[in-house]
Amino acid sequence: AAYHSGEVDQIVGFVEELSPQLTDVLSDSDLVLSELLSLMDHDDGTYSHSINVATYTMLLARYLGIENHKHLCEIATGGLLHDLGKRHIDLELLNKPGKLDEHERKRIREHPQLGFQDMLPRGCLTWEQLMMIYQHHERFDGRGYPVGIPASEIHDLARVTTVADVFHALTSVRPYRTSMTTDEACAFLSDHSGKLFDPDMAKCWISKMTTGVCG
Repeated sequence: AAYHSGEVDQIVGFVEELSPQLTDVLSDSDLVLSELLSLMDHDDGTYSHSINVATYTMLLARYLGIENHKHLCEIATGGLLHDLGKRHIDLELLNKPGKLDEHERKRIREHPQLGFQDMLPRGCLTWEQLMMIYQHHERFDGRGYPVGIPASEIHDLARVTTVADVFHALTSVRPYRTSMTTDEACAFLSDHSGKLFDPDMAKCWISKMTTGVCG
């Protein structure tokens, strides 16, 4: 994959491909910028994760055939705001190095609902953007949260966000574990395809990350 290969020409091409959408989102929306700054003020790690997930969601959307600039900007916005609800979670809990107890796990799992509740009354996001926030931890096998809905009820862009979110989480250093390599993360996506992830979206992402060919 271009982003992980370390080859300068590929990395430059990757950045040039996506930077216009991210630039437009950040410059055109005072709301997005203010919400991101609020998230950064609460937890820099979640802020950094959100920037990366926004990039990955746009990239996967492009691989899946979405080319409209406005739509890609909307997808970037959903990616940037997907973890907004975590600003309501205590920083000590977000960065706890050890295993979470049941109460702590339940509190963490409230963040999609909290983010959705923050943004819904504002009336400034599309329904698909709201679903990227609310449904990005729903699972393809129906065992996710906050509701545990079946795959047929999970919005397509929420499925995109799930792949992007997990891939970046796996390849990042976290307080409770070391990072995976790209190949290891792709193997995880493959092993959990049809369980955690939409199989077609996982396959597309894996193919791009490993061979540069979607399909």
